[in-house]
Amino acid sequence: MEEYSREFLEAVGLTLSAEGGYSNRPLSEDPGGATNLGVTQGLLDAIGGFNGNRSVRQLSEADAIGIYWKHFWLRYGCDKLPWPLSCAVFDHGVNAGAWGPKLLQTMLNEYIDGEIAVDGGIGPATMAALDEAVAKVEATLRSLDYRGLTLQWLTHTYLFRRMRDYATRPGLSVRQANMSGWTNRVCDLEEKLCHGE
Repeated sequence: MEEYSREFLEAVGLTLSAEGGYSNRPLSEDPGGATNLGVTQGLLDAIGGFNGNRSVRQLSEADAIGIYWKHFWLRYGCDKLPWPLSCAVFDHGVNAGAWGPKLLQTMLNEYIDGEIAVDGGIGPATMAALDEAVAKVEATLRSLDYRGLTLQWLTHTYLFRRMRDYATRPGLSVRQANMSGWTNRVCDLEEKLCHGE
């Protein structure tokens, strides 16, 4: 059995609490199609099934967690990111694919006037940009005597950007049908990750 990190287990618990069971809404409302526990049939097909299971309808929670670990947490580099930012990027990755890490890269580029590739891969350039952003935020917060809030601030900013992305990204045709659920999901994460509730 796979050994999962404590951070991943906490993040996947939060994500699973926002994901439902099996659904298969019209593609005009949900481009993921048939989905169970946040895993789409398209993803399950693309990875050749999981533990011998090729039907998303039959997916167990343990299988979903295994898929989340390999195809989201590790693939999107969340294991390299500090908590709670890792959880925010992971949850957005589950909800929106590579937009999770790409949004972080876009935010970092804007915040530090950087030029890291917005490719969805959390590698050395993204980590260096994150270190630079952390230093910049720490200096600002230190001057305001708010030490220790750096990662919460960056996570809050990321979640705010996620909401803005949902509202403004071109081609997001399912926006209207899903905005209420997306808003609730992000607000719940913000409460848990940034306010410790």
